Amino acid sequence: MIPDLLESMPVSAHGVVAASLLAGVVVWIFGRRLFRPMLVLASAIFGAGLGLLAGAMLPHEWSILWPVGLGAALGALVAIMAYRFVMAALLALSLGLAAPLGFFAYAELTGMYEGQPPSEISDDELMPSQLREISRDLDDRAKRLLERSKDDEQSAEAEGEQRPKWREQLDATVKFVLETAAQNWDDAPGQQKWVTILVCAGGIGAGILVGVLLPTAAASIVTSLAGSLILLSSTYWLLMRSGVEANGLLPSSSAGVLTWWLGAAIIGLMIQSSLGGKKADKE
Repeated sequence: MIPDLLESMPVSAHGVVAASLLAGVVVWIFGRRLFRPMLVLASAIFGAGLGLLAGAMLPHEWSILWPVGLGAALGALVAIMAYRFVMAALLALSLGLAAPLGFFAYAELTGMYEGQPPSEISDDELMPSQLREISRDLDDRAKRLLERSKDDEQSAEAEGEQRPKWREQLDATVKFVLETAAQNWDDAPGQQKWVTILVCAGGIGAGILVGVLLPTAAASIVTSLAGSLILLSSTYWLLMRSGVEANGLLPSSSAGVLTWWLGAAIIGLMIQSSLGGKKADKE
């Protein structure tokens, strides 16, 4: 399924993936040092853009450089002051995703819950009331978007338009991945579901705490997770597109793939820590 998808995609998509591979390597190795300057730079550019829009409303005798420069300076200042909170939010999101996936992979590889029957607890029962309402609202929105998408497809077919082959294969691949993940979750024993949710909550709490107290360490964790994910996925993409049989090199189970990702993230974290030296986290 995936090789057919890659072969059908335009050449420009593979060029973007190759560039992403290089960016992933840089983030994986040097993310600790680059994250804060890049955040400040991005905020300064955003602030300069807002200043440019504001400057367009000023009298013509006013120089446009003043609002642009002021917006850039304020954007950079906000990024510096909010750095801890940004890192706390990003690390909470990263660990909130990586921690339960890591536990789920560990439980599957070690057979921790092997032999236990699938859970009879519904997903609604696993959620607090507020999250349950949010989930139902998102489900309703997803159904409306799906119906709208079907209407658009029918109108396109009526007009004689044909979607690109790679787009159809991409939709089929995404649908297969989502259905596989949903099936693995449904087949998990009840205890594993509960522990996974608790691990997710613990990852979010730990991310907030570490992000506020140790923002540089948080930057290392976030960039090692993101960089390793980009690195592995881009490498797999390019190998498959080049005709290399990479399936034999990769684990066959989703748990094995997650283990590769977390393992690469740990290696990246070790590399960044060694490059950072013994300097204390003074932020």
